[in-house]
Amino acid sequence: MKQAILIIGYKSIDNIMRIIDYFDDNFQFYIHIDKKSNTDLTPLYTIKNKTINIYKEYKVYWSGVSIIKVSLFLVKKALEDKNNIYFHLISNQDFPNKPVTHFF
Repeated sequence: MKQAILIIGYKSIDNIMRIIDYFDDNFQFYIHIDKKSNTDLTPLYTIKNKTINIYKEYKVYWSGVSIIKVSLFLVKKALEDKNNIYFHLISNQDFPNKPVTHFF
């Protein structure tokens, strides 16, 4: 049983790397990077022992219909692997970009 983390990203590759590092190998990653982004994706391709699928299919406009298109695209890709049972749709901003040291 695998869990699929579907990530809609733009430019914060460091934060995406932290998300991937946080989860163990029971998770597979389906990452869509905005087609408008010129961010270097090389660090994502160097990660070992994780299943990472990277796409750059759509120009994403926040609060536009493209968010729905990208979400459905990632779900479709994740459904191709029948081992994926649970799906988590997040953006790269849904994970703190700095370690949390206190709550109050």
